Amino acid sequence: MLFIAGSVLRPAIITNPRKVAHMIKLHFEKLSRYARSGEFVECSVPFAIGKLTDAAKVLISHGDRCFRPQTAVCARWEDGSIKWLHLSFLAELPANAAADYYLTTEDIPPNCQLPSIEADLASRTVDTGALHAVLAGKGSSCLFKELGCADFVFSGFELAGPFLVSGGNSYTVRLEEDWKLSGHGPFRVIAENQGRHYDEKGNSLFSFHVRLHFTAGHPWFQLEYRFIHKEEAAELPLEALFFLVREHDAGAKTALCISNYASDIVRGSGETEVYKLIDAEYLLYDANEQAPQTLYGTFLADWTNGEKGICATVYQAHQNFPKALRAGPFGLEVSLMPASHAPVHVLQGMSKTHSIFLHLHDPRVEFSELNIRSLQMQLPDRPVLEPAVYREAGVTEDIHMDALAPRVEAHLMSRADATGSAYGMLCWGDVPDLGYTRQGRGQGRLVWTNNEYDYPHACFLMYVRTGERRYLDMLAAAARHWMDVDICHYSADPLRQGAQIVHSANHVTERAVPSHEWVEGLLDYYHLTGEMRGLELALGIGENVLRLLETPMFQNKGEINARETGWALRSLTALYVETHDEKWLSKCEWIVGHFTEWREELGGWLAPYTDHTAIRVPFMISVAAGSLMRYYRVRPAGHIRGMILAAMDDLLENALLPSGLFYYKELPSLRRISLNPIVLEALAYAYELSGDARYVEAGIPLFEAILAKSDSSGGGKTIMEDALVCSGAGSKVFAQSHLPTAIFAKALEQSGKIDRIR
Repeated sequence: MLFIAGSVLRPAIITNPRKVAHMIKLHFEKLSRYARSGEFVECSVPFAIGKLTDAAKVLISHGDRCFRPQTAVCARWEDGSIKWLHLSFLAELPANAAADYYLTTEDIPPNCQLPSIEADLASRTVDTGALHAVLAGKGSSCLFKELGCADFVFSGFELAGPFLVSGGNSYTVRLEEDWKLSGHGPFRVIAENQGRHYDEKGNSLFSFHVRLHFTAGHPWFQLEYRFIHKEEAAELPLEALFFLVREHDAGAKTALCISNYASDIVRGSGETEVYKLIDAEYLLYDANEQAPQTLYGTFLADWTNGEKGICATVYQAHQNFPKALRAGPFGLEVSLMPASHAPVHVLQGMSKTHSIFLHLHDPRVEFSELNIRSLQMQLPDRPVLEPAVYREAGVTEDIHMDALAPRVEAHLMSRADATGSAYGMLCWGDVPDLGYTRQGRGQGRLVWTNNEYDYPHACFLMYVRTGERRYLDMLAAAARHWMDVDICHYSADPLRQGAQIVHSANHVTERAVPSHEWVEGLLDYYHLTGEMRGLELALGIGENVLRLLETPMFQNKGEINARETGWALRSLTALYVETHDEKWLSKCEWIVGHFTEWREELGGWLAPYTDHTAIRVPFMISVAAGSLMRYYRVRPAGHIRGMILAAMDDLLENALLPSGLFYYKELPSLRRISLNPIVLEALAYAYELSGDARYVEAGIPLFEAILAKSDSSGGGKTIMEDALVCSGAGSKVFAQSHLPTAIFAKALEQSGKIDRIR
């Protein structure tokens, strides 16, 4: 059963937490009205340099119980001490109430042991204590040899697929590697494999990667499947993609549920099938007031007879439409791409990850209980850390204020929540930029933002400042889309391979340029989730940036704008901070030298515009100043400090309009007011370097104008191309504004001018 009958759980109480070294509270917000016993939970905790050197010393306390969590080090400081530690454990969580656990590094032995999971690669077996699996071997056209729970077993033939249809041909998977374990520990085991899809003639199409997440003590697991277009064709149609549970029983009972606010349950029996399709038309008229990155609802189907039962939940099915579920006397069908829907067109280099939760259960379990577990899978419990933990660890920019300024907080929250969204298999996690679209950049098609200005990093900063769960979920949705769609996973062109593609029609039809390749948000995602793929893809972007910087256009001063090499400097510096690998700094030093010569030659970081002009562009110059500041923190040098201050002095002298606001660009045709907040970030750095409050004073008119500007989500929905677009601001609005706004507010506080905007 899912829930332990009669269990009464209370929030953890520690009588004197001050006696425990490095005590960190892990706060579980009130979530489910049902108690959860042995619930798998995870989070990441940052530590200041030198505070923790051995992950084995970490303990979790709850009441009078203390135990060792499963841990993984996600980043280290330059002295080798732990910077980010991902931890997971099994929690006892109360019904309809919050709970607090505590992390300590005190060197004491644990006094209790939690259930554990067993895995053996030699025999390809996993045993959670409630579920056992035998994984299929290399060369198999299925994922399992068998999968069982209690007194029943499903064979590999019965658990069939995934099947993929493209160009009218059907393909099924073939495992081409031996299984390996990632995240192996006592509470969770992740088994992963990869291969390609093959048809009956031996032709292959689409690579795939699969991960199976098993949890100790529970009869459910997560199946994470990703297809990747690594073919020579520029575009391939995905016409169907589905899994089957092949169980023929005319006496089987079935049920299907789709939920938003309340669950809509349809039941079938005998020869009756139950079926539901989620498509754009359905979503257009389905009202939802929640932040869909956190929760929209759930989508599940169940098949059971008198001997065994299996339930399938599609994770974020609404957000990743089209999706369909069907159950009947034939068994169960999970359609990640329903054959009845128009094909999704997958461009070269794209991938897409889907997650399904499979729950094996006793036939006597009530469907209402399966529905509750399904919703729990859609919105799992996750502990929240206090903002002070991040501040004391020193793992973010200096955005934490001593006393919050209500106007600033209200502005940042409303701007974050006003960001639009788009539903669709290849669109979820991204937002179209209607400004770019109207400019004609997509030749009549929607232009997708592709995480311009590093929207995930802005969400990360918002999350650590506020502790609000939805900002973590916004980060995750955007980062997963970024990792799947916006990064090119295959190209014969080395300047595209591994690159993040600039904002484009069809997501990836444009080129890659250094000014639109970010890595900080991917690293944030890796630190907070422990997902190694975030780190690997960030490193791949860095390699691509290095290749791009070797091309001829970046060798001559004054032939590019300050933004191009400025953003490159920011990404490469971030990769050095992450890895401590000097190779990233070697090119950083080249960029700094480039900026030095450029300034000496042209009298400033002037950008080419028309063939006969080289102009000041305040926000581009500010990008360069902000990136130089990041490098300066790693390699402080007087000439870098001097360049930043000289650049900002130049803007104060030449780029301010009589209103006290900065112009957009230095041409008579472009000297309109610009409210780009990136200038504020550069002014805050100039104040930090000099202690001269005139830089803060100069930014106050712009800061006031930004705070006065309101954003509204609107709430409207429109079907556009293969997406359902929910109205709101483009994601780059919040992405480019959060850090500058927060860091300038901090400068206002430090300079004693914060009361000017309260």
